[in-house]
Amino acid sequence: MSKLRTPRSSVLLSAAVLILSACHAKPKVDLKAANQDTFTRGMVAYLAARGELCLGKEFPIDVTEREDQLRSRNAVQMPALEHLGLVSSSQTVGQITTEDGPLAVPVTRFELTDSGRQYYRTRPSAAEGDKTHSDLCVAQLSLDKVVSWEMPSGKDGTSATVSYTYHVQAAPWTSVPEVKAVFPAVDRVVTGAGNALLKEGFTLTNDGWVANELLPPATAKLAQNGAR
Repeated sequence: MSKLRTPRSSVLLSAAVLILSACHAKPKVDLKAANQDTFTRGMVAYLAARGELCLGKEFPIDVTEREDQLRSRNAVQMPALEHLGLVSSSQTVGQITTEDGPLAVPVTRFELTDSGRQYYRTRPSAAEGDKTHSDLCVAQLSLDKVVSWEMPSGKDGTSATVSYTYHVQAAPWTSVPEVKAVFPAVDRVVTGAGNALLKEGFTLTNDGWVANELLPPATAKLAQNGAR
């Protein structure tokens, strides 16, 4: 029975391929290093988990006559959302807290419509462990680029503040003038896409650099206290 032989030229070619592959192999990334690559990885992970821009609105929302007279935040913002068909209002009785206990008062109650529920999210609470909260979220941020980072002295190189620019995918109604007027902070973030700088605190962990908002609650609290 004859044996198959590999031509010597093929052996040499295979060896050459292996050598070239080794030369072009990417070096192992040190996730604990403070550099552009590691902070970029950390920012991408952070924005994927917490990059939604939300309004701080948990529904239903009651607006009292007093709030309406004082032109409180909800008193001016909720009608704008109602004009867009995102919420609907009704007159009912709610409760306010006084020194003498709960008091029933007339309120305008705003509740989400089917259109509004498309933007309503229930998410884990960053500061309360397993608890969740709901919010009306209007845009998703993603990373444009990490611009710079600062590492405060006296922290053993375990904390950093990262500055970055971002992209925004926003709900179309955020460009409506009435909405821009009553939600100026949202407008600043949306119109600042690609130019404005945002900052996020990071902590060095065994798994590399992690945004403080993604740390377990106890660890995050220590990180925030240490950054002061």
